Amino acid sequence: NLQGTSTQIDDDLKILSKSIQKLSLDTGVGFDKIAEATKSFATIGFSAKESLEGAVGATKLSVVLFGDASETANAFARSLKILLDTSKEAIPIQEQMARAFQLTSELEKSNQFNIDEVNESLIRFAPTAKAAGISMENTLRLLAALGTAGLTGARGGTLLSSTVGKLREN
Repeated sequence: NLQGTSTQIDDDLKILSKSIQKLSLDTGVGFDKIAEATKSFATIGFSAKESLEGAVGATKLSVVLFGDASETANAFARSLKILLDTSKEAIPIQEQMARAFQLTSELEKSNQFNIDEVNESLIRFAPTAKAAGISMENTLRLLAALGTAGLTGARGGTLLSSTVGKLREN
């Protein structure tokens, strides 16, 4: 999603490359994994800056929680695209992303789940959460609580999605 003149695009690519290289050195995650994480956000419509911020957050979260950076980025990119508040009065997208990554890291400390399970649950539950008006923060809290109860991954996300769907019907 790089736009502008060829000079601007070249400059943006240099910034992306330098940022990815620095993050790779800081975290020990391969350049290719971080580039793939950035691509996960860019291919679903986030701007170049938002994509880089998303990749940084997903990479750091995956390091802290011992997950895979590109898988975490893919799940969060898809879910964040659905769940982020894009209204005029909302806080900036990058800040909402940072809050989601930070909250996930905090929730891991007091709940029983791993990042791979959160990724699977998010993919399954995000569309239902959006339709039901459940915020990103509350979605993460619900999924963490389910994980602690032993309902993890795709199973937990699908169960929660079905439950909320039935509640909405009644």
